[in-house]
Formats: sequence, structure tokens, C-alpha cells
Amino acid sequence: MVARHQLKAFAAAARATLHRKSSWTLAHERFLAQISFAHPAQHITFVEYRTAVKEANERLERINRGAARSSGACNRSSLR
Repeated sequence: MVARHQLKAFAAAARATLHRKSSWTLAHERFLAQISFAHPAQHITFVEYRTAVKEANERLERINRGAARSSGACNRSSLR
């Protein structure tokens, strides 16, 4: 996902360490929430990237739910 890549690249450029065994879990999200930056603009950018990742994940969940519903509807209509 592009948003995740951008977040990691920004953090690396700002020298914030994101090295974790398993990325993008709830534990990783808690870890990200604790990162702070000296410059306010860096913090704002980091929050914006985190928001973009969250919104992309939510969008993907909506797409998957919609696909599952329409797949189920197609299967039921083909039984008639």
C-alpha cells in the first residue's frame, strides 16, 4: 500500500525507527502513536501519513465487505 510506504519513508528520513518484527498490527499502531518529533511540521506530516494509512485500510475493508456481499448475492441468485 502506497500510504504505508510513504509513512515508513518519512519516518526513516526523520530518523524515527519503525523497526518491528511485525508491522501494521495493533501493537505497531500503539508504537507509532508514541513517536514524537522535535519540529511541529514533522509531527503534522507524520499524523497525516498515519491518517492516510488508516483511511486506506478502512476503504479496503469496505471494498472487501461489499465484494463479499455481492458474491453472496450472486451465489443466491444463481441457485434460483
